Amino acid sequence: MEVDTVVSGSPFFIGSQSEWFWAMAQAIIVALSLLFIGQQIRLQSHANVLTALAGIQHQWTSPELVYARGLTCAHWKDQGPFFENAEETVCTFFENLGLYVEKQVVSQEIAWELYSYYVEHYWAMLEREIRDIRKENEDPTLYCHFQRLNAILRDYGLRRGVVPGDFSPARITRFRDYELKRVAEFREFQSTLSRS
Repeated sequence: MEVDTVVSGSPFFIGSQSEWFWAMAQAIIVALSLLFIGQQIRLQSHANVLTALAGIQHQWTSPELVYARGLTCAHWKDQGPFFENAEETVCTFFENLGLYVEKQVVSQEIAWELYSYYVEHYWAMLEREIRDIRKENEDPTLYCHFQRLNAILRDYGLRRGVVPGDFSPARITRFRDYELKRVAEFREFQSTLSRS
């Protein structure tokens, strides 16, 4: 039986017997490159989420939306229809946020942590008017992402052990008072900044 022998004195990565070494080195380099590319994609994804969240938060605290939130709360009554530009602005914000959550631009967890309190209360405050607008316009899809966002965040809260309470007029009135106070504080802060 003949046995191939390695020529003594020649390194294992040179010569005809070195093909295995170069194939293995190439495979390692390709694997490391793929890991690096995966890490870059993951980092870019996180950067995109942060950019989206910054834009959403900027819009939420913009003077226009803060003003619309204040008007929406001021317009809210236990009875009687209302739906004006302010309410449309607030609903559009939540409609867009709902679309971002559905398309997984923003995770359910982040949306729940930052906006569930507002989503649930504004939905409870505006649901009747939204349903009336859908009937008037014969369009059942109006603000459907806002409605689904409310359901998604309530379900997420239940999975986290948070049981949603009832949204009685008294509870919505407390929310309205809280929100009106925050809006007034924000507007005062804005005017202080503009005087500086």
